[in-house]
Amino acid sequence: TTRLRDDRGLDPSPRLQSLRASIVRMDPEVVTHHTGAAVRRVGVGIPLTRFVGRADDLARLRERRRDRRLITIVGPAGVGKTRTAVELAREATTALDDEQYMVDLADFRQPDEVVAAIAAVVRARELTMDAIVRRLRSGRILLLLDNADDALGALAVAVDRLLQGTD
Repeated sequence: TTRLRDDRGLDPSPRLQSLRASIVRMDPEVVTHHTGAAVRRVGVGIPLTRFVGRADDLARLRERRRDRRLITIVGPAGVGKTRTAVELAREATTALDDEQYMVDLADFRQPDEVVAAIAAVVRARELTMDAIVRRLRSGRILLLLDNADDALGALAVAVDRLLQGTD
């Protein structure tokens, strides 16, 4: 927009500026072709860069997702665990998921904090495991739990309850 203004003396309209921002963010409403209903996503970021170098990992995750209810991605900080999980989620269509939720647990350590964070993101009616289980039973829902390193003990209890309650 600065270039248009400086080089050509043109002021782009607010609508054009909004469209440009949507293209830069790779907003799915702008950069993808819709053939039907979209997956409802909460907390699953829109990548600003291309996905490079993890195609084999993504293929393995895609395959495992077909027959497993729990997948854990582990590795040192900065290797692309979150980005790979986001890519896996964003490629899914309504043939696989109706809704997807990503919960960032980086700031939570205690069991009640973990439960409250998950409940808030999935929009459970109450901040309890029972309410989360009821919510996750309501459809085909992908739940991504990110940055769980410091909440492993609390998260283990929550995940065990989720798996028991949503089979």
